Amino acid sequence: MFSQVTTNTPIDNVVETAEESSSVLITSFNDATAQVIEFAPKVIAMLAVLVVGYIIAKLIGKLITTICNKLGLQTAAERGGMVQSMKQVGIERTVPQILGAITFWALMAFFFMAALNILGLQAVSEAMGQVVAYIPKLITATVMVVVGLMLAKFLHGVIATSADRVGITYATQLATGMYYMLCVMVFIAAFEQLDIQFGPL
Repeated sequence: MFSQVTTNTPIDNVVETAEESSSVLITSFNDATAQVIEFAPKVIAMLAVLVVGYIIAKLIGKLITTICNKLGLQTAAERGGMVQSMKQVGIERTVPQILGAITFWALMAFFFMAALNILGLQAVSEAMGQVVAYIPKLITATVMVVVGLMLAKFLHGVIATSADRVGITYATQLATGMYYMLCVMVFIAAFEQLDIQFGPL
């Protein structure tokens, strides 16, 4: 007896290929659908955190701006010459507005971290955490500059008046020199607060 050999016709091959392709597509679609269904609650939770976080950050940022205005921080910055320096470099916002904006973005960075944790993006969240940890130093350095320049301006007037009363002819130049020396010391202290170190000249 001779064994019967079964050969596929071209039509059979086409049908078999179509069935395999269809099976692959269905499997891929099911896998993608399962991932979307699993990921969707995380996305919704992330968006909820960002929306609520934005509202909270906006309110607290405005509150900080209002408090700084009430404390007279802008007046102190104007007396210290900081506002004039800021305008010279193109900064039109007031110091309270800047502090309010820093607070807003600090809080938003915190909520971004929470949102990224929800999505399981731990590496990005940790990098964001380093940025958040740096913001308090930035706020402290800003306050140091404002208060320091205000004090330098005050001492400028005291030195100029006192030197003029004792008959020093170069009283104005002396006061101006002391003023700029104090300004340099203030900015060096602020840079150190920001962990910015300058090497020897």
